[in-house]
Amino acid sequence: MNATWVTLQTEKYLDDDGITLVYETVDAVRRFDRYPPPAGAATWTATAVQEFAHVFLYGDGGPERLARIAATATDEDSFERVLEAAIRNEFRMQARSTDTGAVLRSLTHAVDNNPDIVLAGATPATRTWSLSAHQHNLAYSGPTDELVEAAQAVPDVRLARWSSESTRRAPIAEPDSLRRVLHAVLEQAGAPLQPRRMVEVILARFPLTTTEDVELTDELVPEVTASVEGTLLARQVWEQMTDNERLVLGILDLPVREMAAATGLSRSTAQRATTAAKEILAAFLADVPDQRGVVAALAAASAVARDHGTARAGSASTGQEEE
Repeated sequence: MNATWVTLQTEKYLDDDGITLVYETVDAVRRFDRYPPPAGAATWTATAVQEFAHVFLYGDGGPERLARIAATATDEDSFERVLEAAIRNEFRMQARSTDTGAVLRSLTHAVDNNPDIVLAGATPATRTWSLSAHQHNLAYSGPTDELVEAAQAVPDVRLARWSSESTRRAPIAEPDSLRRVLHAVLEQAGAPLQPRRMVEVILARFPLTTTEDVELTDELVPEVTASVEGTLLARQVWEQMTDNERLVLGILDLPVREMAAATGLSRSTAQRATTAAKEILAAFLADVPDQRGVVAALAAASAVARDHGTARAGSASTGQEEE
């Protein structure tokens, strides 16, 4: 490679070798981290990779991003490492934004179809949701934790069924369950609540979008202490994993024999799932500040998956595998 880093640092532009490196790095990160293709696309194509790279290079904050990369690197080798970290972070930022937007759209649809909830405010900055009894109070400014506790206290909450073959995102919960959760949160607030605050509550109450085709009741979901950002990242990690990888996720420290007994997988299948799960975790958690929270969220979801999926997971074993 030519002196791409030197050129960027001194001439303030990325040469042809550097642009090619960005394309290659985007393609490598999306494959290694198992990011789904862009919305509306069935697969990643060369065009999709280049479009992502162009947003990274020339989209909002692109020049400033390149300047930070050039200033952080100390030579050509470190430039490649810093560039890869920046591209991985851009993937995560876009995924977080997409997830948050999807949750907000789902909540807005639920609120629009709920006559018990009053909408107020003419702009996104002033918009609020409230129960009619509280619509004339000042907007809620209290702690989010109290609202999350109210959401968690709602009994018999059921997550929506979802097929992993679907191209749609998983719903938050069954409509009646979501309606009762929203009502409980707004009752606890006792005041109009900004939609963004409700998104925070819902992301904390439903930290992971399950792809298990079972119904999970509220009492089976362990408490999770991840931050809002941590729960978003946990969801991304969860969605990248196979059913077997999810089963072993919360017990990666166990010997393979014990892991197989706990999951119903054969030892060889459990070993393969463990190796893959560790690789995914290493890729996602490399530069995450809330690693403990993310792992806690994933471990909680994994425990639920084992409770419901052990019998079905056993079918992944074949007579040719080591028992």
